[in-house]
Amino acid sequence: MPKKILVVDDDLLICDMLESLLKDEGFIIHKADGVATALDLVKSCDYDLLLIDKNMPGTYRSREGGIDLLEHVRAMSPCAKVIIMTGNPTAQSMVEAFELGAFDYIEKPFSLTQLRKKIKNILANASDAF
Repeated sequence: MPKKILVVDDDLLICDMLESLLKDEGFIIHKADGVATALDLVKSCDYDLLLIDKNMPGTYRSREGGIDLLEHVRAMSPCAKVIIMTGNPTAQSMVEAFELGAFDYIEKPFSLTQLRKKIKNILANASDAF
């Protein structure tokens, strides 16, 4: 059964690029351009992996939208793996992301080849755990 991945980024070019890359690998891909849309999708579908941009507008807090979304995802779908993507990495946001349950934290721009390998490894290891 193909794994389901949700790509969440307010940059539609990145969403489209990741969708194309990951569909070619046989994954089922859904996209969201913001936190509210992503929350609706997470409520209606169980994802194996979420790729979340950290630097999006938030929902109701002053912190970044990707971190808000991560916290909601952990509460709604605790088994899903989450990779936080950011063009503005800081040690503080990395620590916060891992404390909230992110599986990985990657800096943009990233190598598509490395991201593909990382995703395959994460999902293969998650399957082994069941």
